[in-house]
Amino acid sequence: MIRMHMNESPYDFPLRAKLKVTLKALFTSWNRYPEELNHEALNELSLYTGKNAENLWLGNGSNELIRLAFLAWGDKGKRVLMISPGFITYEKEAARSGCEAIRVPLKNDLSFDRTVFLDEVKRADLVILISPGNPSGESLPVNFIEKVAGKCPGRVLIDEAYGEFAGESCIPLIERHENVVILRTLSKAFGLAGARIGYAIGAKRTIEELRKVSLPYNPGFFSLLLLKEAVGRKRVMEKRVAKLRSERARLIVRLKKSPFFTVVPGEANFILVREKTPESRQALLDSLDHERIVPRVYENGPLATWLRFTVGRPRENNRLLKAVDSVQRRLS
Repeated sequence: MIRMHMNESPYDFPLRAKLKVTLKALFTSWNRYPEELNHEALNELSLYTGKNAENLWLGNGSNELIRLAFLAWGDKGKRVLMISPGFITYEKEAARSGCEAIRVPLKNDLSFDRTVFLDEVKRADLVILISPGNPSGESLPVNFIEKVAGKCPGRVLIDEAYGEFAGESCIPLIERHENVVILRTLSKAFGLAGARIGYAIGAKRTIEELRKVSLPYNPGFFSLLLLKEAVGRKRVMEKRVAKLRSERARLIVRLKKSPFFTVVPGEANFILVREKTPESRQALLDSLDHERIVPRVYENGPLATWLRFTVGRPRENNRLLKAVDSVQRRLS
């Protein structure tokens, strides 16, 4: 079975790195809280991001950091501005915390009205921006995000879970805007979805506010060892990201040639495809099932006619293209 529905990396963490981390874990004290290891991991992450350790905070995946953000800055009656549909965890956390969710809808072409969004920013306590977007894959211009940060009286949370695939980051904004906090993860580009490692980047005061609502001694020592090893091997990650970007481009070019589908050329590690007719949709789903490919199927809302495919290894992507070619033969 080919998993193309979860936006995971198709490349596992290198075996040699796994063995190295496992060996280190054997000689790490399991009966002690990992305070020193936490400092070491933050220092290693500091080298990777170019930001001081005081500007960084760790969590069990970026999902935990999203909850911390709502604990710190979301509460009953607070206004949270977001693009809809988006990453479902933000919707859940807004509802859990009692926030008033202000949603700017995606249009049929998956863009959104930026003028309306900027107008709503002025009254927002917390703004959520995902770049590259989920589900659109669109990278938002940094100058637009900076306008948002300048107009917002509250906090601006920028989710860069897919940032390594796009190239441009909003990290420089934290020097100019204290209200900006950026969330990143090792789940996607680093191939560590199973390890649950995320981190936040922000001004010292912003990170301190996250720290106050965090659980102590988190993450655990094994995740900290993995983080150190992963960012120390960033060249491995960069080579894999380059391969996936190349494969993403290849898929987009090939898929756009089909008269039966509309393709969104995003900058994340996935591609959105819409079938132009119910017949082509069913034909594609049948072909995918035959090739044992699992896509992300949207059932309702503005994405009800779309499928999402995580970019895989070349041989996996070839199977996807084989399924698409089968549709073309069937319907031509």
